[in-house]
Order: sequence, then C-alpha cells, then structure tokens
Amino acid sequence: MAEKIHTKFMRFDDKGFYSKPYNSDWEYDRLNHHCHILPFINYEVKSLDERDIIVEECDLISPEINDEQWSGCFAFLNTFDERLFENAMHFRRNHKKNIAYLLSDLDEIVWVRNSTHKGRLSTYVSKYSQYWEEHNQTTESYITGHGELYWVKMKLGLALKRIELGLHDLGWSPEWLTEVFLTKDQVNKLKEVPSRKFFKLFR
Repeated sequence: MAEKIHTKFMRFDDKGFYSKPYNSDWEYDRLNHHCHILPFINYEVKSLDERDIIVEECDLISPEINDEQWSGCFAFLNTFDERLFENAMHFRRNHKKNIAYLLSDLDEIVWVRNSTHKGRLSTYVSKYSQYWEEHNQTTESYITGHGELYWVKMKLGLALKRIELGLHDLGWSPEWLTEVFLTKDQVNKLKEVPSRKFFKLFR
C-alpha cells in the first residue's frame, strides 16, 4: 500500500477553494460564471517522455454548461511564480492567497495541461482519430485551437516530477506547468490550514 503524503495546492480567490461546473452560465453563478472552451482528453500520461500520442475523437470531452459531473476547482500544484501576476494572473492579483493540503498517495490522478515540461510547443497528445463507417476508414487529425492547453490525466507523483523538470529547463514555472484542475471529490478532501507552523512541516 502506497504511503500517503500531504501535497500542497494554492489558489488565489477571495472565496478560497470551492467546486463549480467547469462551464457555467449567468444563472448558475452571477458573479463568477465562465465558459471554458479547452476540452479534457481522456488519456493518462504515464511517462514524461511520451510525445505525439493519438487518441480517439470520443476521448476529447467538452463539458456541457452547468454539468455538475465536471465540477471542480483550478489550483496550482506545490508552487506558484509571482511573475504570473504581471500577465496571466493579473485579474487575481489582489485576491486572497489560499493554501490547502491533500492527504493522498502519489498515484492520485490529477488533470494537468497537455504540455510537456519542455514547453507549450511540445505536447503529450497531438492527434485524434475518427472512424468513418460509411467508408470503413479511419483518419487522423491534429488537435488545433491551443491543444497544448487541453487537460490530460497524470498521477500526482509524475505531475510533481514534471514541474521539477520544467523549472530546471525553463528557469521558472509558467501557469500551464503548475496549474491543475481538481475534481469535486478532491476539493472536498482538501484541508485548508491557516497555521504557518503547519506550512513549515509540509513544504
């Protein structure tokens, strides 16, 4: 049985860590509704050396508006680069910084961006296949529209290693490297701890 560890997550939001549908409309949340166009890829990356994987078209999942089955929370895994407040995270600059810990083993599956630690031009999954029954033929197409920012599955231990290698190769941690999407079940298991003494124990 794998040993459980405390893994740190960070989120910049005055409301803290909370779950909501990946896509939501004005009626669901008047103050914080979003429509995210970047799909999830039903594929688990099992090696950081994987490149240009081909999946089936049905593995590309775009959650419907207000779909509770795709509820979760954006967060940063283990580290955050303050330089992000100058661009990608500027809209969260004055929000509260929240830190929470997930007690789990390193085999816990999390959603990460479809970019390798080498950079956004290097992706794990790059194509999808389509079967055309009327022609009894399968075709392959490249994933377009920021496919490097789609979500893929990865074990927590591998995701931490990806960040470590990315920091080494890039010299900093861009948003796509450390951002994860936690499921509703994972958010419910998070333990927010205000005590700085606790932070020292697990960072």
